[in-house]
Amino acid sequence: RMDHLQYPKDSPYPQIKVKRYIALAETVDCTYGTYTERWAPCLTPTSLTPENAIGTVRNVQRWLYFGLISWAIDQPVVVEELSRGRYLHSERLPELLQSKQKYVQALEPLDSVLQLVGLELRRLTVAISRSSIHHHFREEVHCVVLSIRVLAHSLWLTRRNCPEYAAPTIRRDHEDFSAPGNECIILRQRMRIDDGWCRAMVSQILTNYTASAAYYLSSIPRARGLNTQLHLDCSDSECRLIVDDDDYQQSHSDSCRASDCRMVETPLNEVLDIIEQGGIPLMKLVDGTLEVRKANFSVDYTAITHVWSGGLGNPKRNAMWLCQLKNIANLPRLSGQELASHDPSPGPGSFFPSIWGTLMDPSRLQPDRPLEWFWIDTLCIPRTTNKTDRKYIDRVCDRRQDSINRMTQTYASASSVIVLDTELQKFNRRTVEASVNDDRDILAAFARTLCSGWMTRCWTYQEAAMASHLLIQHRDGPFALSVARAKVMQRNEYLLRASSYSQLDDMMDEMSAWFSRLPDTRDKQRFKARKAISQSSPEVFTHIWNDLGMRTSRRPVDRIQVFSSLLVNISPTDLLKLPKNVRLKAIIKSQSEIPLALLFQRPLTELQLEEIWDQDRGISQQRVPKDETDPLPTRIQIESLPRDLGWMKQDENGAKYLYFTTNLMDEGTHRMSLFSMGHVIIKNGLGHTVHDRTSNVYFEILFGSERDRSLASRGNEVFLLVSSEMRLENLTAASFRERAALLLRSIVKDHEHQGRWDDSNNVRRFQRLCPVICRRYDSQTLPGHETNIFAAVRHEWNDECEYRIDCGMMKPGKHWL
Repeated sequence: RMDHLQYPKDSPYPQIKVKRYIALAETVDCTYGTYTERWAPCLTPTSLTPENAIGTVRNVQRWLYFGLISWAIDQPVVVEELSRGRYLHSERLPELLQSKQKYVQALEPLDSVLQLVGLELRRLTVAISRSSIHHHFREEVHCVVLSIRVLAHSLWLTRRNCPEYAAPTIRRDHEDFSAPGNECIILRQRMRIDDGWCRAMVSQILTNYTASAAYYLSSIPRARGLNTQLHLDCSDSECRLIVDDDDYQQSHSDSCRASDCRMVETPLNEVLDIIEQGGIPLMKLVDGTLEVRKANFSVDYTAITHVWSGGLGNPKRNAMWLCQLKNIANLPRLSGQELASHDPSPGPGSFFPSIWGTLMDPSRLQPDRPLEWFWIDTLCIPRTTNKTDRKYIDRVCDRRQDSINRMTQTYASASSVIVLDTELQKFNRRTVEASVNDDRDILAAFARTLCSGWMTRCWTYQEAAMASHLLIQHRDGPFALSVARAKVMQRNEYLLRASSYSQLDDMMDEMSAWFSRLPDTRDKQRFKARKAISQSSPEVFTHIWNDLGMRTSRRPVDRIQVFSSLLVNISPTDLLKLPKNVRLKAIIKSQSEIPLALLFQRPLTELQLEEIWDQDRGISQQRVPKDETDPLPTRIQIESLPRDLGWMKQDENGAKYLYFTTNLMDEGTHRMSLFSMGHVIIKNGLGHTVHDRTSNVYFEILFGSERDRSLASRGNEVFLLVSSEMRLENLTAASFRERAALLLRSIVKDHEHQGRWDDSNNVRRFQRLCPVICRRYDSQTLPGHETNIFAAVRHEWNDECEYRIDCGMMKPGKHWL
């Protein structure tokens, strides 16, 4: 078992056992020679068969688990010391690594070795997926792979405690070798739809979080029976939870006798008057009826954030069940001043050994005063059942849009924002059996929030971003998440300086890091770690794009509205007046810099394209999802790359071109690759082989549709821009798969430079054709492509050159993506 990892105290699942495949008395010695040369015999064969499977897994465990430990601590490892019977036992692993910390910290090639280990594990999982071995053995192999990824993360943590790596914040650049990946069936089996899991959320956890965190998240208890039918149509790449307005059912509280409950309606005319005055309407429950007043600076009010699938919405009128209103009225009243008193202050005297006291103690964060004034969209955003008075209907619709446009102001002005999630309110902040203060309950609260339905919706992203203080309501009171994140970061800064950063500390940081990525319009202290919104901050653009790409909404137009409301230089009201097919273009044109990764944006996600290709060896036009509205495209996925690619700027002449130079690209070793493929003739079919003459290796490019292929079939000289450096070891790896884009070399119309580069101005001009996927060429699994091979020559980047790409930004009515 992986006993050194944090594990939920109330988990319904037993800990995963990792079978030992090598002899108990064996000693693995990797203290001499080059480590990669020592474990070369474990390389996975092209195909995994029942005959060679056990021997392959034995070699993988010998060299990538025990061998990696031996290499890291610079001494032989006896298998028996890290085993118990037939299974691995990692209880002594942290002590062993800590005792040899100076050796681990001295490993200069650690990052590159871990990358190679991750590459080999990827090859193994690909071989498993294509093999015919028994499913029970597959699960055992995935357990072995998971244990190696956990070990890689443990080594990274040990290295992280080195003083020379100390920094105020933790850069998470290790997920690519530590994340378990979508193929990890042993964790997928724990995250079932029947328990309330969404396939899209499961995929995000397995691909974006370390193996240690994913193992913990897969083991947390879920409230069974809640919304299990709503996620049946979800896929790995998209949550398709849509609440039907016609069949919507408002829920009662758990303690309510429905026969004695009644609906309480909003005084709608008073609400309309306040909105017309430019104000924010607030509600208060008094003797079973609702009072309304206009918000001002002298009134502390609480904004409620929730998801409609929890039963607190009402698509037809501004009314809620009395039992639910009583629950809201009984929420704790916490002023901004009280919450601010819990904010950490810088300096060594503010360090605390436990975060429990100020965050979880009910006497500190649950005063006796009940909630007075509150705002909730169900009551405060106008709706009407009047079907005859056209003038009144128009008035309500106009004020409704005004309220939606003021959502940012509404949540930013609230003294606190409380999350009401049906599932989270069924759990306590503190486990019942706990007798002492325990930071593991902080970790559990972070984990449950991360996996909640509230984290899957677009509007809740904006509401959390605008909150000055965010509280998560549990059965036994609120959990101050914003304060918790700030104090975790403060303590981690101290622990990193003291070289005492533990696995528990890292997991708390990783599971609450999403809060630090939220954009913030306020000037917060550095422990908040919230990025200030700025026109010149492409990182904020990327974070918002990626985070919203993982969330859903009842209306597709909501996503683009939330996106625009979080950027200070564009008005959501003006944006919604534009035609649907140019709204995203307007957002992009409003930015001074945008990520280079947008060049590789695809209408289909990588997983969807691979699934279609594996099924049909191609794709028909009818199978491409139609862009009926203007939802945000799929994730940029910058964070899944080893390092960010860099940024593009818009030219001065109406933003027809996006340009970049080598100094706008990443300054490290990770650079894009540019191939010249000449005047190619692309035949029928969506898979085509490319011969890289520079490396003398072959790889494939896959088109997403026949339309994309036809675009690349005509024109001048074609170039292939790949989002990675395309090293030889990557090109030949079974797991090689990269995003890329086909570019068309633009003809210079000036007679002097016709037919060649515009060298006089050091400019390279291209036109973007379509995105593609590059992957390893395998003639055994993809036959028949040998007759359709393109010769490609690498293009060397010119540091003095400017690379301009026409992305169709000025063409009316056409989505440049």
